[in-house]
Formats: sequence, structure tokens, C-alpha cells
Amino acid sequence: MRPEGIAQGRRILPDFSSQFLVLVAGLLIVLIEAALAEWGFFYAAAPMLSLCFIAWFVLMNPGHLPVFSILAMALFAEFLGLDELGVRVVCWLIAWQAFGWRRNGEQEPDFLSLWSFFAGLTLLLSVFRLLIYFIDRLSLPDLSALAVQTGFTIFLFPVIFVLLYWTGFVWERWTAVFTVKR
Repeated sequence: MRPEGIAQGRRILPDFSSQFLVLVAGLLIVLIEAALAEWGFFYAAAPMLSLCFIAWFVLMNPGHLPVFSILAMALFAEFLGLDELGVRVVCWLIAWQAFGWRRNGEQEPDFLSLWSFFAGLTLLLSVFRLLIYFIDRLSLPDLSALAVQTGFTIFLFPVIFVLLYWTGFVWERWTAVFTVKR
């Protein structure tokens, strides 16, 4: 389940160009998330696709998602109006750090344990966002919208995880074909 360089004890150090591509992909995912929030089906409670994106990159490709990318994605989402200013930045930094601890904790975790960890962290972040909203406005938001958002995020995690894993596999094979060994 891990990239071969990590499983064999070697560190894979990405270059700036791959980190920049990950940042652009993350910003596109934030745009998709904002577009989903405009659909009447979600009632402004779109699933947090960027959290799934962060989880996959931190767990499967360590080093490709630096703190700057997390900050840029979160600030971009906040400027698009997906959250209050500063809430998403704090949530995504907590998630980035928690998934980093999770990656270092186990050698070969199974998918069910990753999914349960993701579900617990998503619930924790939703409660944190609820507390910040309550402290800021002294009222509770629509709890059904928050529950729908959290539920869809937890439900879509395996689908997004597999899609990103498959995309990474295809990307590795495609770049291996065009890479010239010296």
C-alpha cells in the first residue's frame, strides 16, 4: 500500500515541480468543492473533497504536499466563501499533522483502519467547526447540513482514495515510459 521507496527504507524527496502540480490539483479540487456547494442537492453542504485529497497525499506520497500548499488551498476555499476566515486553515493544518502522525505510526495499515481514522478525524473537525461557529455567532448552524456534509465526506473517502491511488499508479507508469535512464 506504500510507495516502494518508503517500504524499502529509502526516502522519496519530491522536487518543486511535483509539489507545484499537487498545489494546482488541490486548488482545482477546492474549485470543484465550491461548485458542488452551489448545487441544490447539497444545500451549501458539499463534501470536503479537499480533506480526502490531503489524506491521500499525506498518507501515500509524503513530502509532496507541503504546508504552503495546505495554507494556499485553505485560504482559497475561505476566500470562495466555503468557511469563515481562518477556520479551514486551522482544520486542514490539524488534519495534515494528524495524518502525518498516522503515517509514522504504522508500517502497513489496512484500509479499514485508515477509513476509521479518517472518519474520526472528520467528525472531530466538524465538531471543531461547530464550536468556532457557536463562539463567533452565539447560535448553532443548521446541524442537518453539517451532518450531511460530514456523512458525504466519510462516505466518499474510499471512492476518492481509490481514484487518486489509480491516478497515481497511471501517472507513475506514464512517466516511466517517457523517462530516459542515464
